[in-house]
This record gives sequence, structure tokens and C-alpha cells, in this order.
Amino acid sequence: MDNSIFIRNLVFKYTQLDGDFGLGPIALDIPKGNLILFHGLNGSGKTTLAKIITKHLTKNVIYDELIIPEKSFYYNQLIEENIFIELTVQEHLKLFSKQSVYKVNELFDLFPVFDELKDKYPDELSGGQKQLLSFCTIISKPFDMIVFDEIFNHLDKAISNLVLQIIKDELVNTRKMTVILIAHHYDFIKPFCELTVEFKNGLISNIE
Repeated sequence: MDNSIFIRNLVFKYTQLDGDFGLGPIALDIPKGNLILFHGLNGSGKTTLAKIITKHLTKNVIYDELIIPEKSFYYNQLIEENIFIELTVQEHLKLFSKQSVYKVNELFDLFPVFDELKDKYPDELSGGQKQLLSFCTIISKPFDMIVFDEIFNHLDKAISNLVLQIIKDELVNTRKMTVILIAHHYDFIKPFCELTVEFKNGLISNIE
């Protein structure tokens, strides 16, 4: 099968203080090696489905068919993955490269901004620069799929463009990964995506 994700009749429900929340029924096909946009209002179901297909949510999930990648990762802006206060940027990249699909010099090539930051420690970096360092460690790992949830929030335009370029050119086009972007403000993202999935009230309302 050429699909990275194949979903048929998926339903997720749970009870919370302000009432029941439901997702589905959902049917969705996502081809391998594509960049996908999930968008919709808060509570529309996009993050819930993302957590299900990355195995962060497994309880109360019912489906007829669910095929998802073996190696996947869910990443949001609140995660500072593998950031150590005692290591410089260059020491982080050397550490990442030990379990990475990239060598140290390849990481510097992908992230030229790190060249001028290589001797700085995390507490000397801006929030966006720390998020970029965290992003670096995630993409260095051999995942089949990554979901990035609102990662462009709090990033300036230059870093946002760099991140999107790396996602599209390196992860999707070169490594043939499936990448899902979850975003509220998505006008600059949409032209780069092969598929756009809109969510509303726990359902997929539109696919284009």
C-alpha cells in the first residue's frame, strides 16, 4: 500500500467536565512522502487525530481499519526536546549526530544560523533559537512520520521560513517522510502542502 495513513470509520469519545467530546467517524488516506496541513478551530479534532495516529492516544479509540507508520513523533512548541543547559549549540549538534541520520557538518549545512550561535549555551539563546535547536534534534532521528503542532508560533519570519524549507525540501522531498503540520494561521504554509484537511466539530469537513 502506498498510503502512509489509512483510516476507516475511526471514532474517539471521552467525557470531560463540560460535556462529552467526540471525534469522528473519520475516514482519511494520506500518501507516503507528502506534506499535509491539518487546520480548524480549537477543539475541532485536528490535534486529537494527530495524537491518535502518533500513538499518544490509544484508549477509547474504535475503528474498522487503522494503518499508521511504525516510527512517528508528535511535536509541539512546548517541547524542548533534548536541550541541556550545560552544552553549547555545537556540543548539542555533536551529541545529536551520534544517533542521527546526519553528520555534524550536515547539521550545520541544514541550519546555517547555528554557525554564529555554536559557542552559545541554551540560556543565551532566544526562545525561537531554542525551539530551532529542539527541532534539529527531532528531525535528526529516523522517523517515518512527524506531526508538528503549531511550531511556527513565536518564531520570527526568517526562522519560520527556514523550518518550512527544511521540512519540505529535506524531510518530505529527500527523505520521503510524511509530515503533518497543525496550524491556525496557515496562509504561508498551504502552498507547500500536497493535501489540506479541515476539521470542524470533530469531523473532517473538507479535503483539498
